[in-house]
Amino acid sequence: MTGLVATGMLLALTLIGHNLVSLHAWHTRRGLPEPWQAHLGEPVDDRPLEKATRTRGRRKRQTD
Repeated sequence: MTGLVATGMLLALTLIGHNLVSLHAWHTRRGLPEPWQAHLGEPVDDRPLEKATRTRGRRKRQTD
């Protein structure tokens, strides 16, 4: 995508996504329910969160 309008739209979507992730992390660290969850009256989700990790795969040795 090229152009000022397209770049502005992509930047806006990126900032919205970043803000949503930051708000979720803020509430999770404090043990609070998410704002939309409380607003909609949904039950608290008390399942443990999976810890996401990035690992490097082992490289296979190439034998000649």
